[in-house]
Amino acid sequence: PWLEFPVWRLIVGFFSIVAYSLLAILLVNISFYYVIYGELPEQIIAWVSYNGRIAVTISLVISTIMTSIGFFRAWKRTSIMEEQLKVEMLDYRYKTLLNQVNPHFLFNSLNVLISLVHEDPNLAEKFIRQLSLIYRYTLENRERDLVSLKEEKAFIDSYVFLLKIRFEDALDVQIDIPEDEDRYALPMASQIIIENAIKHNNVSVKRPLILRIYCQDGRLVIRNSKQVQELKEESTGFGLDNIRKRLSFLSDETLEIEDDGTDYIAKLPLLTLAK
Repeated sequence: PWLEFPVWRLIVGFFSIVAYSLLAILLVNISFYYVIYGELPEQIIAWVSYNGRIAVTISLVISTIMTSIGFFRAWKRTSIMEEQLKVEMLDYRYKTLLNQVNPHFLFNSLNVLISLVHEDPNLAEKFIRQLSLIYRYTLENRERDLVSLKEEKAFIDSYVFLLKIRFEDALDVQIDIPEDEDRYALPMASQIIIENAIKHNNVSVKRPLILRIYCQDGRLVIRNSKQVQELKEESTGFGLDNIRKRLSFLSDETLEIEDDGTDYIAKLPLLTLAK
């Protein structure tokens, strides 16, 4: 761009030096003449006044140009950053859709469904209905920044229903979420955290994974018992990073993670819409 061209900076710098040099010369001449003669004749005063106005005018013009350039460049950088944020947000939405309701989840669900079809057709029908609700929720909300707490609760209920069918008594879940229409949550953020809890902890009938989901102090709290696997599956950190970046785009609130030694606690902020 022409504003970044080095010659432009040299020209502006040259005129700045000329203007300030002229002012300096005027001051030196006035001081020198006054010391020698003790007074300033009218011709000198007029000359100083005329050239002083020229120097001040040049300085003001240069200052205005430099300020305008600085403002334009700052505005341009801000516009570019806003566009980059929009692109990143769309990219995270897309990755969330692909990675969070992922092929592994579908694969496990289909395996459960195959066994249910023969053992309990009625339960298999309920399973299919809940699975369809999850994918409909995913498709309907892939372009939305926030969903109502009522919608998120319905999604969590469906997701947990499938998990309970899969793990049975190895998973102990309690959900206590009020259907508050004035509060909003990030779509599928709760699913990411629940999935992490199952992924990184032992889940067995002998030692069931305890999962508690409730609201507290304007946050959706997801607490799970800490039963870390001996052979830990490597974590990419993408899920929680996704949540944090989506939140930073919408609010000053952030995801809080706590580890009290017994439980692992995630606190998702519930947001309100500006009226």
